[in-house]
Amino acid sequence: MDIVPVGKRAFADSQSPGDEGYADEENTRENSKSNTDDLRGLSLIPKEEAWEFGISELLDSPTTITPPREGQVDGNNFKNYGGEKSLFLLCVLGSHTMQLGLLCQILPKLLALSTQLQALILTNNPSTAISALSSSPYTFPIVEAQGNPANHFLKLGLLNPLGNGKQPLDAIVLLDASGKRRLVLPFGWGEGRHVGGLLTGQVVLDTFAVVLEESVRVLEGEKRRGKKDFYDVARTYF
Repeated sequence: MDIVPVGKRAFADSQSPGDEGYADEENTRENSKSNTDDLRGLSLIPKEEAWEFGISELLDSPTTITPPREGQVDGNNFKNYGGEKSLFLLCVLGSHTMQLGLLCQILPKLLALSTQLQALILTNNPSTAISALSSSPYTFPIVEAQGNPANHFLKLGLLNPLGNGKQPLDAIVLLDASGKRRLVLPFGWGEGRHVGGLLTGQVVLDTFAVVLEESVRVLEGEKRRGKKDFYDVARTYF
């Protein structure tokens, strides 16, 4: 009699009642591990490799500011805007809203790390964003991406190839103080394609939160080092 090594193949080939369940469980665990392994590549993009994005063009875009409803917190932090001192966190809304939920969850921690951080909603459909914000604990300024193709999405590398030049790929994007695209957290595609999964979805969101918090901390450190370097150079001339 041939002996089949114990493992997924043995479970799958077994004819014993109930063995199919063990095989499914084994496959589920294996797939879950594979899905979460994809997240290991998420990290801050080095400054010299990061894409330039025009902050001034972003600020000149049509913007909708909805007043907070009862029980909502105003996420508009423009009163603390510091020009080239502010990081920008763009919540790009296309066909998902999970990124908005993550933004609301982690915003207090991010503002504690970066008091001048600006969180904005970027969309091609402000009415959809307003609807999503109506049930959100926070309200944020809504920036409308215009043009054909939609220019902001194109510059961020988030123009959906199946979206007729208008729809974005859902994401959270972190821009450093000089307007460079330093981090992209994808929702529903790329490393975040399993963000809606029953077993792996929360793992993906938790990982995104950790990566985002650490990235903001690193960028704030870059700002402090840059300021120190400026004064060190200035001392050599004055």
